[in-house]
Amino acid sequence: MFNLFKKRLVIATHSGSFHADDLFACAALKLAYPNAKIVRTRDAAIIHAADIVLDVGGMYDPAQNRYDHHQKGGAGIRDNKIPYAAFGLIWKHFGMRLCKDDREVWNRIEQKIVLSQDAIDNGVAIVKDSFAGVMPYAADQAFLAFSPSWKENENTIDRIFIEQVEKAKMLLAREIKVAADDVEGERIILNAPRKDGIVMLDISMPRYLYQNLLARDESAYFVLLPQKNGGWKAECIRKNEFTMESRRPFPESWTGLEGEALQKESGVATATFCHKGRFLAGAKTKEDALLLAEKTLSA
Repeated sequence: MFNLFKKRLVIATHSGSFHADDLFACAALKLAYPNAKIVRTRDAAIIHAADIVLDVGGMYDPAQNRYDHHQKGGAGIRDNKIPYAAFGLIWKHFGMRLCKDDREVWNRIEQKIVLSQDAIDNGVAIVKDSFAGVMPYAADQAFLAFSPSWKENENTIDRIFIEQVEKAKMLLAREIKVAADDVEGERIILNAPRKDGIVMLDISMPRYLYQNLLARDESAYFVLLPQKNGGWKAECIRKNEFTMESRRPFPESWTGLEGEALQKESGVATATFCHKGRFLAGAKTKEDALLLAEKTLSA
């Protein structure tokens, strides 16, 4: 193991062309150890002296902080059949500290970013079909685009790599922050009080968060939450994650009504609107937003 009290850790990776796995592996380590120095080399003596070695060296040994996957037998394969590449190995051993030991946050980054890059680096096809020959433009390609072309000076590649590591580090840090906030939000939603299939939140949440989560819960029909511009809203939960169809839409007679017209039709004193799509309705008070949902359930 390297000495945590050293002034500056040395991270070694291979020289020459770079790929997403070594780029993001270095980015993750720079998040963990901001003062670390990255050295790109194939010099065996420099590699041997480095504190952490990734994607080069022909060895996978966490006890010695060696994280290559090019040796015979590789560095292991996941249950989903995707072998580990450099990014996956670094994320496996260092990612939890970046996620403050939250396994769910760690897993979301693994699923969203790490798996695809490890798959591509190991030649595993993850996109089988294309439409009209069009393939998705993955985020890592935005960094790899800065690698020198055949007409450009190859001597700049080490400088470019370090620059792109800093950019990848910013993206990874942001993805970890978003994942952590989403996990915290989902835990709030899951523990929120309920009444007859109505989930009641006291803080505003992004729609994708509560809809994607509650669409998987067949006992949830509505969610109540405050509106950022004042008042409260009741929103229908979708039938499932793959449709926009509501489980229990608001009454057809409320469609598109606002203010006094909706108050008269619904019998709810502070009702403010009912969306023409019948999936969203609002009121000035939490109690009346709840009443809108309850009246719909009992209709």
